[in-house]
Amino acid sequence: RIELENNKPVYKGVVFNEMKGAMSAPTDQLYHRLAHHLYPQTTYHYNSGGDPADIPALSHQDLKDFYNSHYHPSNAVFMSFGNLSPFELQSTFEQQALHQFGPGKTLHSVPEQRLAAPVQVEDIYAVDSDDLSKKTYIQLAWLLPPSTDIKTRLALRLMEGVLMEHSGSPLRHYLETCGLGESTSPLMGLDDSNFEMTFYCGLQGSEADKADELEAGVFKVLQQVASSPVPSEQIEAVLHQIELHQREVGGDGMPYGLTLLLNGLGSAIHGGDPLDVWQIEPHLAELREQLKDPQWLPQLIQHYLIDNPHRVRLTLKPDADKSERDQAAEQAALDVIEQQLDDAQRQHLTEQAALLQQRQAQDDDLSLLPKVGLADIPADLHIVEGLTRQIEAGGQTIP
Repeated sequence: RIELENNKPVYKGVVFNEMKGAMSAPTDQLYHRLAHHLYPQTTYHYNSGGDPADIPALSHQDLKDFYNSHYHPSNAVFMSFGNLSPFELQSTFEQQALHQFGPGKTLHSVPEQRLAAPVQVEDIYAVDSDDLSKKTYIQLAWLLPPSTDIKTRLALRLMEGVLMEHSGSPLRHYLETCGLGESTSPLMGLDDSNFEMTFYCGLQGSEADKADELEAGVFKVLQQVASSPVPSEQIEAVLHQIELHQREVGGDGMPYGLTLLLNGLGSAIHGGDPLDVWQIEPHLAELREQLKDPQWLPQLIQHYLIDNPHRVRLTLKPDADKSERDQAAEQAALDVIEQQLDDAQRQHLTEQAALLQQRQAQDDDLSLLPKVGLADIPADLHIVEGLTRQIEAGGQTIP
């Protein structure tokens, strides 16, 4: 929104200021500039939080239209955990919320249109320092199949582990010892959180003229790994880590049920079957069968990385003047707005700002928040019925 300060227009807004802060971080600039080129057509092409340069052009009506078309139960996923009746839950959802909505259009994720050839781009990011040496990011990224294909997803997790599990893994070892940068990029490995997966590798603390050498070195390593069978003990170590990760029940500080729901949420959102994420034993068994062919894993690397034309190399260079130029462009836009404002419009902006301040000063209605009381907690603990058995182990009977 626009407000007047000292009778001059300025941009205001919580999201606008938050995104300015978020996009000041080099890692965020790296990710979004890379996504811009890796996803030329689909929604991932755009900054989901809002690019600060574009937010001022968004009208209130644009925001309402987007909300009405996207934030609708037809695009929602409902998940629950526990010994709960799904019929009762669905009835509750309907009575308390869903009956207020009419039919909507379900929006589906669509595959990205694949590049015919790899893309090499250079871009800049803002830094405050005048010393620009060793501040360049060189990033490689490959677009891979949909994350809803659990078999391919597990296979690519295995590929990632073989290449990058630890400092002794071939690709990570090269990146850490090649001397072309100060450290590995913040974007490394397989990202399976989007509709289509991505594989990343790269360096930070480098120079732009090292990009060709780095890319050639990465592909030399990939060719070496793909040219011969991967040692079985290395594969087993990675498989063991995959199985532990997929089956762990610790919760990582969250309730176990919530952990399970979050693990399956991505698949559900993108139209996959979350049961595949939770019941992976058949898929792991099939993966082990495929690994009996010593050429299967090398062919995986050949197909998805070496021969994959949907690849982007981004060289992100530091620019000490970018922030100043961005600020100047923002001020120029505000100067144009100032020239177009008449007295009535200025008065309207002043009144709107006063109304907003008045509303923000009001006490929140805490009764709208959900509450849990003693009446909501069962007085008796439900004990699951079971059978008691004794087992023999090492010559001893264990109850």
